[in-house]
Amino acid sequence: MVFPMRIDKPNLHAGRASGASAGLAACGVLITLLGSGPVFAQEPPGQRDTPLDMPSMPESSGKETGQSERVLPPAPRPEDTERLIALPEVMVKKIIIRDASLLSSVEVASTVGPFEGRRVSVEELQQLRYRLSLLYFDKGYVNSGVLLPDQEVKDGIIYFQEVRGTLDEVQLSGNHKLRDSYILARVAGPAEGEALQINDLQTSLQLLERNPVIRRIDAQLMPGVKPGESVLRMNVSENPRWQVVAGADNHRSPAIGGEQGTLLVRNQSLTGRSDRLDMFFSYAEGLGDGYLSYTAPVNPRETTMSLYASRSETDIVEGDFDDIDIESKITTLGVLFNHPLHRSLTANFSAFAGFEYKHTKNKLLGQRFSFTPGEKNGETDLSVFQAGIEFSRLSPERVLAMRFTLRRGLHIFGATEAPATGPRAGAPDGQFTSLLWQAQYIRNLGWRDSQLFFRGSAQRAPDPLLSPEKMPVGGYNTVRGYRENLFVRDNGLTASAEWQVPVFETEWSSSNAFDPRRLKGAVFFDYGASQDNDDARGDLLGIRAQGLRRRGRRYSG
Repeated sequence: MVFPMRIDKPNLHAGRASGASAGLAACGVLITLLGSGPVFAQEPPGQRDTPLDMPSMPESSGKETGQSERVLPPAPRPEDTERLIALPEVMVKKIIIRDASLLSSVEVASTVGPFEGRRVSVEELQQLRYRLSLLYFDKGYVNSGVLLPDQEVKDGIIYFQEVRGTLDEVQLSGNHKLRDSYILARVAGPAEGEALQINDLQTSLQLLERNPVIRRIDAQLMPGVKPGESVLRMNVSENPRWQVVAGADNHRSPAIGGEQGTLLVRNQSLTGRSDRLDMFFSYAEGLGDGYLSYTAPVNPRETTMSLYASRSETDIVEGDFDDIDIESKITTLGVLFNHPLHRSLTANFSAFAGFEYKHTKNKLLGQRFSFTPGEKNGETDLSVFQAGIEFSRLSPERVLAMRFTLRRGLHIFGATEAPATGPRAGAPDGQFTSLLWQAQYIRNLGWRDSQLFFRGSAQRAPDPLLSPEKMPVGGYNTVRGYRENLFVRDNGLTASAEWQVPVFETEWSSSNAFDPRRLKGAVFFDYGASQDNDDARGDLLGIRAQGLRRRGRRYSG
């Protein structure tokens, strides 16, 4: 028999129906996982000044969930208790469950107590078996329970036998972009000698469905050949392997052209292990930017390793500066490891660590030239160790995400070093320490599906920093209305509050790229502060404005 069960993320509600095999509460479970929320493009993992990525807001299915009517498992076949049936009643002094490990002694004692110390009929013993089996079911052991074996009653002792349910086979279908081994390693079946726990299984399936490659998982837990055995049948619906996203914006400084075109090419499962390849390109009048990264899981606990490289070439094209041919080139290579310390449907906590090498070269009129303190003949080299923690908590009403990053400059691989004496003594160099904090918060208000957004970031560096490690303030991602990277200094603080309200209230859906429901009005306030360590006072800037934002769809295939 099959027990139908629907799971509407993020709440789990289990329905019950009848079914047994040889007196067990053995059952099957139909698990339906609804599609995930929108997938947000992730920023390059090694960039210290990128906005914090937010987890997707859980979406309600719009359906009421609840428990169906409970139906007790059927009684065992008469031959299983033949000698007990021959007795109209039996004197019961004590009831023992052999090999009992899934129920506590208190649960067992409170259930069997009313049947001890008196004469009990066979029908009452069957009722007791029902109650005991339901204790297993209520604790999530849906194919575990007790048997009332054939026995001779001696000294008034009745024996029940515990049978632990197992997951003996997983049958997969529909997965073409993810390997069977990748999926099976993440399905939480019981360990050797342990019983199948349906709640753990459901949680692992819902966490697996958050993989951007997976659109939907439909699963059935079916009874096996023997009592307590089960078979999990999974059908996986997948999203496209490739994504191509093109865009245009004015999120660059006017000094290098302002307006830019961007192109993101992503493969979400390059070798079938959910290993992601990202290629990002941007072009402006004075900019050529390229980024390549590869992220792969290291183990089933979702520990990941990221390798990344970027190259950026800029020319100052603004006004008279175009005539003096100011050029800058930045090359970055890095590796980053991320390990989840806690993963659940509502919270995630992880730690990360990595190494990054960065080389910059500046020229003026075709010759190397030092524009900022610390540069040596127009060049800098940085070897940076970085480590930190990330935390996110989400519910249908709110999402909170935070990240803390420590960056430490090391004197290895030719890192720039300031001399102890001379005109460059005390200048910024490759040995430094900086702390970066980032946070975002989203709150659903309910009224017209409006939302509140809060975000903030702060950097503190006790030492003067080379230009690539300074914090930029101003522009689209920090203080809107000011030019990009208006201030680039050692220490900085940004804060933003925004209220978004859909312009149109519609119930119909559109398959076109332009959906009127995605047009939102936004009122926002941004604030930023910036200061160098050698400044007596930092420059402050703030802006308050109104605007409209259209959140268009991605084009992928």
